[in-house]
Amino acid sequence: MAKREIPPKISIMADMGPDFKQTYYQQRLPFNEFQYSEKHLERLYEAENLNTQFLHSMYFEDYEKNMYEAAMQKKVMNGSVVPLLEKPKHDKIQAKLENLFHIFYQGEKLTALELDIER
Repeated sequence: MAKREIPPKISIMADMGPDFKQTYYQQRLPFNEFQYSEKHLERLYEAENLNTQFLHSMYFEDYEKNMYEAAMQKKVMNGSVVPLLEKPKHDKIQAKLENLFHIFYQGEKLTALELDIER
Protein backbone atom coordinates (compact mmCIF):
# COMPACT_ATOMS: atom_id res chain seq x y z
CA MET A 1 0.00 0.00 0.00
CA ALA A 2 1.42 3.41 -0.95
CA LYS A 3 1.45 6.44 1.35
CA ARG A 4 -0.89 8.32 -0.97
CA GLU A 5 -3.54 5.61 -0.42
CA ILE A 6 -3.78 6.12 3.36
CA PRO A 7 -5.74 9.44 3.57
CA PRO A 8 -8.51 8.23 1.21
CA LYS A 9 -8.78 4.96 3.19
CA ILE A 10 -9.25 6.99 6.38
CA SER A 11 -11.81 9.25 4.65
CA ILE A 12 -14.05 6.33 3.69
CA MET A 13 -13.86 4.63 7.12
CA ALA A 14 -17.02 4.62 9.20
CA ASP A 15 -17.11 7.24 11.94
CA MET A 16 -18.95 7.28 15.27
CA GLY A 17 -22.23 8.29 13.64
CA PRO A 18 -24.58 11.29 13.47
CA ASP A 19 -24.67 11.76 17.25
CA PHE A 20 -21.07 13.00 17.06
CA LYS A 21 -21.60 15.44 14.17
CA GLN A 22 -21.11 18.49 16.43
CA THR A 23 -17.93 17.02 17.91
CA TYR A 24 -16.49 16.36 14.46
CA TYR A 25 -17.42 19.89 13.41
CA GLN A 26 -15.43 21.30 16.35
CA GLN A 27 -12.42 19.16 15.37
CA ARG A 28 -12.33 20.44 11.78
CA LEU A 29 -9.27 22.29 10.70
CA PRO A 30 -9.47 25.75 9.26
CA PHE A 31 -8.41 26.19 5.64
CA ASN A 32 -5.01 24.53 5.70
CA GLU A 33 -3.41 24.20 2.28
CA PHE A 34 -0.10 25.67 3.30
CA GLN A 35 2.04 25.90 6.38
CA TYR A 36 2.35 29.19 8.21
CA SER A 37 5.58 31.08 7.61
CA GLU A 38 8.12 31.21 10.41
CA LYS A 39 7.41 34.90 11.13
CA HIS A 40 3.67 34.24 11.22
CA LEU A 41 4.23 31.35 13.66
CA GLU A 42 6.30 33.64 15.91
CA ARG A 43 3.51 36.25 15.94
CA LEU A 44 0.89 33.63 16.80
CA TYR A 45 3.08 32.21 19.56
CA GLU A 46 3.69 35.65 21.08
CA ALA A 47 -0.04 36.40 20.96
CA GLU A 48 -0.76 33.00 22.60
CA ASN A 49 -3.04 32.11 19.70
CA LEU A 50 -2.22 28.42 19.52
CA ASN A 51 -4.95 26.76 17.47
CA THR A 52 -5.06 23.45 15.62
CA GLN A 53 -3.71 24.96 12.42
CA PHE A 54 -0.75 26.39 14.37
CA LEU A 55 0.07 22.95 15.73
CA HIS A 56 -0.25 21.34 12.31
CA SER A 57 2.11 23.91 10.85
CA MET A 58 4.61 23.26 13.62
CA TYR A 59 4.62 19.47 13.74
CA PHE A 60 3.34 18.04 10.46
CA GLU A 61 4.85 18.10 7.01
CA ASP A 62 2.62 18.85 4.01
CA TYR A 63 2.37 15.17 3.06
CA GLU A 64 0.97 14.29 6.54
CA LYS A 65 -1.73 16.95 6.82
CA ASN A 66 -4.38 15.26 4.67
CA MET A 67 -4.07 12.05 6.67
CA TYR A 68 -4.46 13.75 10.04
CA GLU A 69 -7.27 15.99 8.85
CA ALA A 70 -9.22 12.88 7.74
CA ALA A 71 -8.41 11.07 11.01
CA MET A 72 -9.74 13.98 13.07
CA GLN A 73 -13.13 13.46 11.41
CA LYS A 74 -13.28 9.80 12.48
CA LYS A 75 -12.00 9.86 16.05
CA VAL A 76 -13.45 11.69 19.05
CA MET A 77 -10.81 13.83 20.76
CA ASN A 78 -10.03 17.41 21.87
CA GLY A 79 -11.52 16.87 25.32
CA SER A 80 -14.72 15.22 24.13
CA VAL A 81 -15.62 11.90 25.73
CA VAL A 82 -17.32 8.89 24.15
CA PRO A 83 -20.25 7.42 26.12
CA LEU A 84 -19.43 4.08 27.73
CA LEU A 85 -21.83 2.18 25.44
CA GLU A 86 -20.07 3.62 22.36
CA LYS A 87 -16.56 2.76 23.65
CA PRO A 88 -16.16 -0.54 21.70
CA LYS A 89 -16.99 1.27 18.44
CA HIS A 90 -14.49 4.02 19.30
CA ASP A 91 -11.80 1.45 20.15
CA LYS A 92 -12.36 -0.28 16.80
CA ILE A 93 -11.90 3.02 14.93
CA GLN A 94 -8.80 3.77 17.01
CA ALA A 95 -7.27 0.38 16.17
CA LYS A 96 -7.90 0.91 12.43
CA LEU A 97 -6.33 4.36 12.58
CA GLU A 98 -3.28 3.08 14.46
CA ASN A 99 -2.81 0.36 11.85
CA LEU A 100 -3.05 2.87 8.99
CA PHE A 101 -0.63 5.26 10.75
CA HIS A 102 1.81 2.38 11.21
CA ILE A 103 1.59 1.52 7.51
CA PHE A 104 2.05 5.20 6.61
CA TYR A 105 5.23 5.62 8.65
CA GLN A 106 6.81 2.14 8.81
CA GLY A 107 5.21 0.29 5.92
CA GLU A 108 3.13 -2.85 5.99
CA LYS A 109 3.98 -5.62 8.42
CA LEU A 110 6.18 -8.34 7.01
CA THR A 111 4.80 -11.82 6.38
CA ALA A 112 6.46 -14.88 7.94
CA LEU A 113 8.30 -15.57 4.69
CA GLU A 114 9.55 -11.98 4.45
CA LEU A 115 10.75 -12.15 8.05
CA ASP A 116 12.72 -15.35 7.29
CA ILE A 117 14.30 -13.67 4.26
CA GLU A 118 15.22 -10.62 6.36
CA ARG A 119 17.05 -12.78 8.90
